Amino acid sequence: YINEKGEEVIPLRFDGTFDFDTNGLAMVLENREVAWINRNGQVVVKLASVCGAEVLLNANGDIIWPRATATQICEDAKQRSAAVE
Repeated sequence: YINEKGEEVIPLRFDGTFDFDTNGLAMVLENREVAWINRNGQVVVKLASVCGAEVLLNANGDIIWPRATATQICEDAKQRSAAVE
């Protein structure tokens, strides 16, 4: 990312980048993973998969969406799988 003066403000380390939104976050692609960074270039939210379900993780690796634990998500996945069989 560069500022209005053409100066690099966030090092070029991403495979793909998008504009910052009104919340001050920008979606980026890094090592085939989707994440959101703040204006300092720090990853604050990351898209991940838990038991086949997409979740959002904060910088500490805690699930912030959906509002469930990894155990609950995996249990729900097992129940869905059993219902299909």
